[in-house]
Amino acid sequence: MITLALRGVCLCYFFLYSLIDVPFFSAISLFGWLLTIATAGLLAKHMNRSMAAWTLGAIVVPYWAPALLALSHRRPANALTAIDNSWLNMERPTNKMVVCGVLFFDESLEPGSLKETLTNGLLQFDRFRQRVIEISRFNCWVDDKEFDLDNHLNFHKLPEGSDMESFHDRVNHLTEQPLEMTRPLWQMDVFEGLNGGSALVIRIHHCIADGIALVRVLLSMTQPLSHGEMPSQENPVKQKEHQNDSAFTQMVHLIGGLLAAFPHALKLPDSDSRLKNRLTGERKTAWSAPFDLERVRLLSKAHQGKINDLVLAATAGALREYLKEHGSNPDDMVLRVLVPINLKPIDGDIILGNQVGFVYLPLPIREKTPLDRLQTVKQEMDTIKGGQEALLSLIFLKLIGTLPKQLQSIIIDTFNKNASSTMTNVPGPREPLLFAKSELKNMMFFGPQSGTMGVGISVLSYAGKMTMGLNADKNLIPDPERLVELFLKELEDWPEP
Repeated sequence: MITLALRGVCLCYFFLYSLIDVPFFSAISLFGWLLTIATAGLLAKHMNRSMAAWTLGAIVVPYWAPALLALSHRRPANALTAIDNSWLNMERPTNKMVVCGVLFFDESLEPGSLKETLTNGLLQFDRFRQRVIEISRFNCWVDDKEFDLDNHLNFHKLPEGSDMESFHDRVNHLTEQPLEMTRPLWQMDVFEGLNGGSALVIRIHHCIADGIALVRVLLSMTQPLSHGEMPSQENPVKQKEHQNDSAFTQMVHLIGGLLAAFPHALKLPDSDSRLKNRLTGERKTAWSAPFDLERVRLLSKAHQGKINDLVLAATAGALREYLKEHGSNPDDMVLRVLVPINLKPIDGDIILGNQVGFVYLPLPIREKTPLDRLQTVKQEMDTIKGGQEALLSLIFLKLIGTLPKQLQSIIIDTFNKNASSTMTNVPGPREPLLFAKSELKNMMFFGPQSGTMGVGISVLSYAGKMTMGLNADKNLIPDPERLVELFLKELEDWPEP
């Protein structure tokens, strides 16, 4: 009954607004606008929809958005959230929405131990035993009644003498492959015989969870190498400004911050370069040898920056040199990266799903010295941390997750033209770990890119080391190992304090 009444209010005001010629800024029109905003939020809650997304929709598209909500179906309890649905619908033949992780071991990974670890860890989360089907025009999670762990595990024996270069080819091939939609959306491939050890390639669809949540799932399946505390992970979520204010004051600051963030989200496309060539769907991956995290920390501290600032500055320097080598003039270019920002704490229970926002960060590829690039990055990051651009993008993703898939694609393509690459830095565990009773020597991951974007840069720290990885369409970066080499050179040549 309440839902029916709320639907009626939204539709009545829509027809009144359509039939009666009332100036928008008149008192009666503004009252109706505010009423339908509140009504749309309440109706979204009763229909198991995103309150934030539909309230924002009612603000941005007065009367029409509430009317559309009133005419839509109630969302099933097992339906994907709006933002998870966004990630599912971003899947394209040229861009798979799959998070890919690579774990390295100095010894063989015993199949029995791996299956036991996954059974007692990964499969305790329902999502890894469920598949996605469409119910009443909603994508929904349902238990896979034919679930078999063996369907998600592949074991490969590499030819004798296989090196890292030949393994790269295997990873390239896997990153090009879609996951089987008739099964739970994850897959693992074990490769034996890699430099005397083994490697585990993990592929999980982004609609299941964001990178931070998936790292926490991985850590839940590990044990410390030495007896002691469980593995710890740095928390990238800082204490929020104004959190000690009253609820009303916090709301005022939040709304003000969201309104101030709109101009930052509405940017013109960055410069054309080879990073915006047409996508082929064929991928090339590369990753660095682990480098010393402590040196990066000391260098960043000496220059009053953070580890992430230094990594971004080094990335800018590497891209500057790479573009110059390929005939571009970075002095005349604007190049932005899309940076995910975690919006939830990483302590407490592990909750799957996506809760990350994104910000556009211009990389200082015009700056000619490392210190100038660092100072510019620091200024940009300080501006981002003081705003609500990431939260606005999260609400925006929730909103477009309620739209038809074709319309989602158009909107995503439009906004993705504002950046040339994704850039992710995930702080991993500080201590060496055991996974499936084998010592984990190093790990790397690659995040997906949506729309027409085809370059992803990622950095992960583990046990006092950092590893930089690159996943790109081969028509954009045919030699990713060269860009990785330039990144390491940037760090090696950094002026000591």
